[in-house]
Amino acid sequence: MRLIAQTALGPVQALNLHPPVSPSGSRVSGSFTTGRVRLDEIPAFAKDLDEGLPTLWVGDFNEEADGDAICWLTDRGAHNAVSEHLESQPTWRWPVESMTQRFQLDHVLCKGALRTVGVQVLQRGNSDHLPIVAESVAG
Repeated sequence: MRLIAQTALGPVQALNLHPPVSPSGSRVSGSFTTGRVRLDEIPAFAKDLDEGLPTLWVGDFNEEADGDAICWLTDRGAHNAVSEHLESQPTWRWPVESMTQRFQLDHVLCKGALRTVGVQVLQRGNSDHLPIVAESVAG
């Protein structure tokens, strides 16, 4: 979903993403089988964006900061606010028998005249994904 918000900076566009993990929903098999699908989706969405507007790419990318789709964006000038501010802090958790898997699958990327000055992962809620709060300013 694409949104254009009027801000003090002027118009800012945001794209909320949730590329697939796998047809079966398995993170394990999806890590090995859907990287290309996620990578193909990002440029397809990018072609419909206004390159002149500051842009936020946000959502559950179903991959960590070194994933192909994230790297495609960072190679084109986007900054991954979550990994830059919080390094590898998990945003997703899933209990499996006696342990809990934890990964950083949710991201906020900024491009253009935006700079993120703070990011928090909130340790609350009943979802497998934790809420993220990011503050971006002109920069």
